[in-house]
Amino acid sequence: MKPKSITMLACLVAVLSARNDLQAAPRIASRDVSPPGQPTSGPGSSAYSHGSVLELKGGSGALAYYLFEPNDPKPASAPVVVFFHGFGFPRASTYKTWIDHIVRKGSSVIFPIYQLDNQPPAAAYVDNGIVAVRDALITLGSRDHVRPQLDRVAFFGHSIGSSIAANIAARAAPEGLPIPVAILLTHAADSGDGRLGTWDSLLDTADFNTIAPDTLVAAVVANDDRVTYDGPSRFILDAAGQIPLANRQLISISSDRHGLPPLQATHDAPTTWTPANALDFFGYWKWGDALLSCAFQGADCVYVFDNTPQETFMGLWSDGVPVVPAEVIDP
Repeated sequence: MKPKSITMLACLVAVLSARNDLQAAPRIASRDVSPPGQPTSGPGSSAYSHGSVLELKGGSGALAYYLFEPNDPKPASAPVVVFFHGFGFPRASTYKTWIDHIVRKGSSVIFPIYQLDNQPPAAAYVDNGIVAVRDALITLGSRDHVRPQLDRVAFFGHSIGSSIAANIAARAAPEGLPIPVAILLTHAADSGDGRLGTWDSLLDTADFNTIAPDTLVAAVVANDDRVTYDGPSRFILDAAGQIPLANRQLISISSDRHGLPPLQATHDAPTTWTPANALDFFGYWKWGDALLSCAFQGADCVYVFDNTPQETFMGLWSDGVPVVPAEVIDP
């Protein structure tokens, strides 16, 4: 069971105020209004445990991977986040800001490449990812590396990487991989979707009810995503029915153009193609941090589950107006 913590009145007031503002008047961008900065405490914040990140590339071809390990100070061991990239983005630089955030918070990150081009079959991406993760864990367990805490492993995914993450989570035990205790799916997409190709579906062929029943799963969709929609996320969450509803969450994040630069909840919002902003600090990064904390330590669960003000609060514009709050749309 996820422990509770004290609800923050300030978050509640801000979220309710934002909802009232949205009903009262449309958003109008102002050049004098700037978006929220990164908070200094809590999930998604700049309160880092490590000053730098060690990076290494291993393997070759489609079986290659990047490793990112916390440093300054370098711990003897650390939890592991396996980060599965989106279709056609096999470069860690596409997500480097988020990866650095995760690592400086205290987890090592494995970034499987799994594809060299955009050719089918997509099923090979899952097999490639399994091999890369297995090899990366062996490397982490070797001399001079931060030893992986194999009982504290999580999977993060973006776009088709979310479907790959769910597939590998379902196959983890028979493939000899650590069982992920948490999964974060952002903008999940299926390889069978005509917008990404007409090949085999990564959803129809998977057996998601083999994911461990005590896994914590959060999925994020965006209102201005023109690549995918909420269908793949809902499919994965529904197919993993062995996981209690209390441990499955579908969150919707929205664009907000109240000030400049605007906050745009597009398919590419989790990437480095735009500078980190409130959608990261109070959205993806916050929910990722809280999911890890909840799964690993039983803390911060209210920032990612239970539809609390802490979960849906997205910060304040410089004029004090709340950013459009996130919305829990399932369950």
